[in-house]
Amino acid sequence: MQAYLESLTALHSAVAQAEGSRAAGLHVRREPIETVHPVIRVHPVTGWKSVYVNPGFTRRILGVPKPESDSILNFLFHQVAENVDFQVRFHWEPNSIAFWDNRFVTHTATFDFWPQTRHALRATPHGEKPESVEDYESRTGRVAKDRKSGSSKESRFLNRRRVCPGTRIQ
Repeated sequence: MQAYLESLTALHSAVAQAEGSRAAGLHVRREPIETVHPVIRVHPVTGWKSVYVNPGFTRRILGVPKPESDSILNFLFHQVAENVDFQVRFHWEPNSIAFWDNRFVTHTATFDFWPQTRHALRATPHGEKPESVEDYESRTGRVAKDRKSGSSKESRFLNRRRVCPGTRIQ
């Protein structure tokens, strides 16, 4: 299944988001674009593979029949959204700061801070073009890593820093 997913590309579209903003009378931050990305991309720094689909933007997998595309995407969307093995729950406390790398993390805002308020700033640098496993390995001469295959030293380092100090994980 992993090798199959690594061979797939998907259409990502911001058209529905922009149309929704316009219909609600809201500001459209930028004109929508449609792009093709790998379903599994490789982080350019860590070399780790990650699922790169999002129900808000991923419209279909290219090169397969629609029913197959829908089934694969629904499976992946549910894995990302519902499988607690892939989640960290950040509990806001006074002076908390959360940050993540959008190239590798799917996030959602949970309204769990009442009666406090939460102030959020988004810093989004322009990222590189998402790279497939095949392209990454061809370009770097290195093997892209599964999450399980990282060195124990590397895993300890990243696991220690996955959550900010003082954060409770549910």
